[in-house]
Amino acid sequence: MSHGFLPISKEDMKKAGIEQLDFVYICGDAYVDHPSFGHAIISRILEAHGYKVGIIAQPDWKDRESINRLGEPRLGFLVSAGNMDSMVNHYSVSKKRRTTDAFTPGGVMGKRPDYATIVYCNLIRQTYKHKPIIIGGIEASLRRLSHYDYWSNKLKRSILLDSGADLISYGMGEHSIVEIADALEMNLILKDKVDGAEYTIDYPDELKGKSKRNMTEEEKKAAVKDFNFPKGIVIALLAGFMSGCFNVGLEFGKDINFGDLTNPMFHTLPATLLVTFGGFITNAVYCFYQNGKNHTWGDYKNGGVWANNLLFCALAGALWYSQFFGLSLGKGFLTSSPTLMTLSFCILMALNVTFSNVWGIILKEWKGCSSKTIAVLIAGILVLIVSCFLPQLV
Repeated sequence: MSHGFLPISKEDMKKAGIEQLDFVYICGDAYVDHPSFGHAIISRILEAHGYKVGIIAQPDWKDRESINRLGEPRLGFLVSAGNMDSMVNHYSVSKKRRTTDAFTPGGVMGKRPDYATIVYCNLIRQTYKHKPIIIGGIEASLRRLSHYDYWSNKLKRSILLDSGADLISYGMGEHSIVEIADALEMNLILKDKVDGAEYTIDYPDELKGKSKRNMTEEEKKAAVKDFNFPKGIVIALLAGFMSGCFNVGLEFGKDINFGDLTNPMFHTLPATLLVTFGGFITNAVYCFYQNGKNHTWGDYKNGGVWANNLLFCALAGALWYSQFFGLSLGKGFLTSSPTLMTLSFCILMALNVTFSNVWGIILKEWKGCSSKTIAVLIAGILVLIVSCFLPQLV
């Protein structure tokens, strides 16, 4: 999640390295990044779930270009009249025009139209005929069904029909908006019934069939444009070599103990502590570098997460450290085979990879992958299992 304001212009998008936003949020209020404003909550929740959101606050409804300042969003437009119903914002109960707008800088009146949600949606439709529009906020929620309109003294139909929007996120919306965003991302067709008629989000051609299973060859190539097989092999080999260096450190420090006073099973643990402490220093330095680069030092002041973070860090460290008890214990059974003693650390790493991937299969982390990918995964696991016993067989 970013720690600055959300993009409100193309310049902001450029600074943030964003070529295209996922959602453009059009709001009748001034942009105030505070949880007392609905647009701040909804947009930050979407951002926390990995979506890129920009804000167009109080666009000029007389100028159709005012909703184009951030370009066309990838998934859709979010529209809200603001924290107040636009008609309540403009008129008193006696239908007298108010003189100030508390949700506009300087209290200036006239920065949003009457029936703002409808006007903004119609403005969008003038340019983007098929782009999904999701409306929300108090104005849309109160008008989601046929309703009596006090200001015109008439019975009006659902705001969905007058606005041309595709969907209403009714009520607070902080949960439903994530479901809606995920549905748009996954290219699901959403249906609802309003006033007895069925309405379907009709996705434009550029959004249809974008699931991984339906992508064209060109789109698949674009999706993996950063994939570099030679570079991946080099990194994998380097990672394997550096993992072996860990064992070199353990071997050099194996005599750091209390001799006969130390249980053979614990002989390697002092060296393990020193080697892992070096790894901790390396990771800490890089972490602090990222804190400085991203200006996230303030995150350490969030005392509410310290207990959980420390608990899970301690648990992860204890579980990871415990493998070396297993390594020391296992070596006790391999003393008769110098080959297996030499390859004991390799066997440990192979078992780590094997069990982590088996758990990944059990927890359905590979769900949705092609049968070819699953076949390669299983073949790799079998190779690792065989490699654990191959030295003894040879």
